[in-house]
Amino acid sequence: MSSDEPPLGVTPILTVADSAAAAEFYKQAYGAIEVARMPANDGSRRIMHLRLVISGSTLIVMDEFSDSASYGGGSVAPTERNRTTVTLHLQVEDAALTWRSALEAGATIVVPMERQFWGELYGRVRDPSGHEWTIAQWMPD
Repeated sequence: MSSDEPPLGVTPILTVADSAAAAEFYKQAYGAIEVARMPANDGSRRIMHLRLVISGSTLIVMDEFSDSASYGGGSVAPTERNRTTVTLHLQVEDAALTWRSALEAGATIVVPMERQFWGELYGRVRDPSGHEWTIAQWMPD
C-alpha cells in the first residue's frame, strides 16, 4: 500500500454542515492531522472527502449532500435533525487535557468528566457539528 492509499479497516464517515470548520475543530480539540481533502466537482464549495488522523485512527468528514444522488446523497448533518446516532470514543493518555481542549475549541458537555466505577476518567461532549464524543483515560486503582 502506498502512502496515498487510505488504510485498510473500518473508517467512520461523519456528515457535517461545514467540513472545513469541523476539521479545524478536530485539529484544535483532538490534535487531528489532515491527510486528504477532495472538493465536490459540482461547482459548490462543499467538500466530499476530508480525511483526518486522530491518535493513529482515520476519520472522514464530508459536507451534506442531501440534494444529490451522488456522494452518498441523503446524508445530513446531525444539526439538521437535532440529534446524532453516532458516538465516537476517544481513548487518550490525558483525558483532562483532551477535555479542556475540546471545550476550548467549542464542544459542549453532554456527560461531565468524572472518575467512573469501571476505572476510567470519562465524559461526553457534543462537537459544534452535532456529533458526540466520549473522552476516556484508563485509570485503574
